[in-house]
Amino acid sequence: MRVFLCNKYSMSSPKINYIKPVMIHVNKGNTVKKNLPNQNANKHVQPNRVSVEERRIRLERVRNYQLANSQRKMENMQNRHSVNQPNVNQPKEPLRKDEVVSAGKVIKFGSIEPIWKDQDVYIVGGGPSLTGFDFNRLSGKNVIAVNKAYTQVIMPYVLYWTDARFYNWYKSEIDYLKCTKITTSLSIKDISPDVIILKNRGSKEMDINAAAHEICAGNNSGYGAIHLAIKMGAKRIYLLGYDLQPAEKKTHWHSGYPANTTHKDSVYKSMLDYFTKNAHIINAAAEVYNVNKKSAITCFKFCSLDDALG
Repeated sequence: MRVFLCNKYSMSSPKINYIKPVMIHVNKGNTVKKNLPNQNANKHVQPNRVSVEERRIRLERVRNYQLANSQRKMENMQNRHSVNQPNVNQPKEPLRKDEVVSAGKVIKFGSIEPIWKDQDVYIVGGGPSLTGFDFNRLSGKNVIAVNKAYTQVIMPYVLYWTDARFYNWYKSEIDYLKCTKITTSLSIKDISPDVIILKNRGSKEMDINAAAHEICAGNNSGYGAIHLAIKMGAKRIYLLGYDLQPAEKKTHWHSGYPANTTHKDSVYKSMLDYFTKNAHIINAAAEVYNVNKKSAITCFKFCSLDDALG
């Protein structure tokens, strides 16, 4: 709405004033609010000021973060480059025949020499037929102790095992022994440096002419110990505690192991197959005698324990 106001002193030249419209809001409570201009619209708000020292600390913190972040990115790029793209200036040397990579480490196999050439060798297993046996009768003989037989056999002797769990269970005791220690297990962590590791050929047929760092370990330590005795030059091999079946509900002459499954018939049968299928190869390499007439292993000659030790 436009309103004309006239000056009473000058009616001939009226002065025109414009009145700014005012917006009136009516709410539900029938109260009137005017949309008045903000009185503080042009008022300058001063920002919070920081000291020079605080500003310097913040800048230094930002620079340190940026520097650390750039270094981290550079290291990640170098790691990806080293993994995906080998350094052509330093070519990787090929593995030797007596080496293998396991768990990211290069393992060098040991070797077996025929130190018992044309001699008698006694292999002590864990069968219950040795319950009550006087292990002092083996003193002075060439003995291979299989697994837990080390607890009774008098040194010197050779301790042999294939299962990595055996070493983990009795590591402190095995590391303390001063005998020769031989295994085919590659999955042992923190293994003692005096343990000789042989390569397991993995074949179901025994290879008598295997390399000095190789052995046919089969699926049980007793079988692998026979091949070990042959490689060490044995002329006659006597098997003690080679039962492959329980006796009076006992599976071992000792207290057994923390995880014992060898009492199952299926396990015994799978172990027995290695002996029976390779008996002709073993008997051609050495004279093998089983001192337990009730043993499930019948593919070798029988010899009494007294005759074997006599």
